[in-house]
Formats: sequence, structure tokens, C-alpha cells
Amino acid sequence: MARVDKTSTNAYYEIDLDTKSNLPTSIKFVVLTGVKSTKDENGKKSESEEHVAFKFNYNLGLWDSVEKFSVPPAAKKVLKL
Repeated sequence: MARVDKTSTNAYYEIDLDTKSNLPTSIKFVVLTGVKSTKDENGKKSESEEHVAFKFNYNLGLWDSVEKFSVPPAAKKVLKL
């Protein structure tokens, strides 16, 4: 698979706060990206239709620790982890 195209990547966080304590209750992390075009047998670049969308939500509590997230094997290949 072609590598991720950094020029076509968007990542952002959304943080929800408790209205009474102003402490975070959840954090959402989203990455949207395209991959670099490939070359055909004649050396011409082709249009890439592949993309990656990754979303993860952490729900936070006052008494419990947050579990470590395990990246799925397919995502590791695309992200080169």
C-alpha cells in the first residue's frame, strides 16, 4: 500500500468538559488522510482512491485509569508504526 500523504491529512481533538467541575469527561481523536498516488506501468501517476479514517474516544473518570489503546494491525501498516 502507498504511504500516507501528509499534504492530505487532517487531525483534530474534541474534549468534552463536565459543566460543574470543568474537568474533562471524554477526549475524541480523529485522523483523516489520503495516500500518495501510485505510478502505472508507463510511469504516469494515477489518482489514488485509498484513504484512512481513524477515530478513537477516551472516556475519562475520576477514579479509573485510562486503558492503553492498541492500534489494529491494518492501521499499523498504513501508519508505519
